[in-house]
Amino acid sequence: MSTAHTCLILGLSLASLTALGCHQAARVQAPTVPADFSIIRSYGWDTEVVNPQPQWSPDDYRLVVRDASGFEILSGDDGTTPPDVYRSVEGRETFSPIWLDSDHVLFGPSHNVERLTDGRIVPDVQGLTRVLIGSKPENKQFASVGYRPRLGHGRIFAQSEDHIVTIDALGHDEEFGPGFYAEPERGGASTKEGEGVAWQETPVFETDWWTGKPVRSDLVIHWPKGQVDLLLAGVQPAWTSRGGLVATVLRADPTPGVSWWKAGTDVVSIAHPGASPLTVCHDAREPACHPHLPIIAVTTTAGEVVLCSEDGTQSKDLGPGSNPVWSFDGERLAVLDPTSDAPRHSNHITIYVLSTRPMAGASP
Repeated sequence: MSTAHTCLILGLSLASLTALGCHQAARVQAPTVPADFSIIRSYGWDTEVVNPQPQWSPDDYRLVVRDASGFEILSGDDGTTPPDVYRSVEGRETFSPIWLDSDHVLFGPSHNVERLTDGRIVPDVQGLTRVLIGSKPENKQFASVGYRPRLGHGRIFAQSEDHIVTIDALGHDEEFGPGFYAEPERGGASTKEGEGVAWQETPVFETDWWTGKPVRSDLVIHWPKGQVDLLLAGVQPAWTSRGGLVATVLRADPTPGVSWWKAGTDVVSIAHPGASPLTVCHDAREPACHPHLPIIAVTTTAGEVVLCSEDGTQSKDLGPGSNPVWSFDGERLAVLDPTSDAPRHSNHITIYVLSTRPMAGASP
């Protein structure tokens, strides 16, 4: 039987925002070659929604996932522990849940904007919600605007119509600039001013009511020291542990009514400012960077999760799945069932517990 909690809407402390600004130290020194990884075992959970958007806790093996009217915290080592369920009293779904620290979860609305019957485009009014999890949950509306929140630079980056906003520890939002879906770097030694951030010039997968630009426009990469690179048709940016950036590149415009990645995708890496994009994996998407090593997990069009080296020279098939997400220490990888166009209303999360040759016989 699941433990249920009733939630309304929640605030935010500076410690919550800054705690995730530094990488956790690796527990062991592991090789950096994909072939050295192996699966010790796997376990998992069924979910109530097709896209549960799993995110690992910053310091342990708990996962936050969306459910039909709130979110769940998944814990335990074998998938048998009942989830800790947090329900919204108004029954609304959560979207893009993220951890602020080990005790707080932040989530946003289901849409960036709404189109009214008179044709006007207005921002979603639900804003961002912060929830204190545990035996005495508390929640409060944290910010009045914000879609698809991301943490970085000691702030929250979020979307509001056709521009990006940053939100401080008190919930005050500030204009960052035009663009869509910012992905801030969360690097170890970087300062608030020195971290990188990447964003799209167009929304790509959603209706563009504003720019008049081609669907596949540039991914803007703003490097820590202020240099700017543009990656044509880039989406899904992710920062590497060594300060580089990987992204998915679309070969053609997505076709309405068909999975966007069927237009053709490749994952590329840009090691430093001014570097030419290097293909890490053909026919791949959803890059996830290992928190400490130059290893990228990707989803292939065949529905497999593959581990690739950042330079694209080595790879290893890990197993079936999509949407890979690394745990804080890089020793576990959460994946969803392979994506398909078949209608369905639920999904399954598989956790691969990983090892490398020097750690053979270890028990994470």
